[in-house]
Amino acid sequence: MLYLPQPQSEKAQLAVGLFREGMSINSIPFAFLSYFKILNVLSGSGSAQKNWINNNLSLLWYQPAVDRLNEVRASNRDVGAYLYHQGRCAVAHAFDRDVVNPDKYEDKKRLELDLPLMKEVAALCIEQGFGVLSDCSFWGHLKKTQVCPPELLQKHSDGYGRIIYRQYTDA
Repeated sequence: MLYLPQPQSEKAQLAVGLFREGMSINSIPFAFLSYFKILNVLSGSGSAQKNWINNNLSLLWYQPAVDRLNEVRASNRDVGAYLYHQGRCAVAHAFDRDVVNPDKYEDKKRLELDLPLMKEVAALCIEQGFGVLSDCSFWGHLKKTQVCPPELLQKHSDGYGRIIYRQYTDA
């Protein structure tokens, strides 16, 4: 079975689309930017985005993201500002001192280390800010409720051997 979220609002649909885009991009800086854009969908203000990050970091549980969070906290008290300025702005702008140079190993390595943290912050934003359950939360909710929502798809084979997914039924 496959969980495929069906966000109800346009903003939630955009957030999920940006998350999928981030997962499919073969560029660490642009993947980072796609994940950060999800916070921009939730709030257009940079200070609100930084505050949202800082106020929700305690909800992270994916160990690689938590490990990177602890590393960042060792030298940056304001993790939201760090991700905003050293990540989002450094990738999106080329006029400031904090710029990601695609040919500079240190810049690429730092973003590579920050990417799991930013991805988990984005996933958390989708769940907490837009109400779209993560895969883990969905399966936990399903165990409690025993109700099969339309987001649950079942693998089938059509007459030509192609794999297709249809809404899950108990039958």
